[in-house]
Amino acid sequence: MPGILQKTGNRLVLALGEEAKQVCEGLDPGDVSTFTIEHGNDVDDIILVGERMEGISGNNIHHADSLGSAIEMAESLTKENDIIISCIKCFR
Repeated sequence: MPGILQKTGNRLVLALGEEAKQVCEGLDPGDVSTFTIEHGNDVDDIILVGERMEGISGNNIHHADSLGSAIEMAESLTKENDIIISCIKCFR
């Protein structure tokens, strides 16, 4: 069965997490860890954001402390026509 994220031939980078512990309905680190195990091979790199995600590791997992630094990291890992998916809960 194919993964939920389909590779397109371009690099695919996923930024996932939470910018602050106080965000309403934060992401459960256990669920994020399970997601990275089950779908980590569907993307080229995963950037996890937030203190609660720091214990999650893997071959293609990176960590950032904020939305801004995650986007900067994602941009440094990609080039034109690559895809960045950002799913970071934060206050705005």
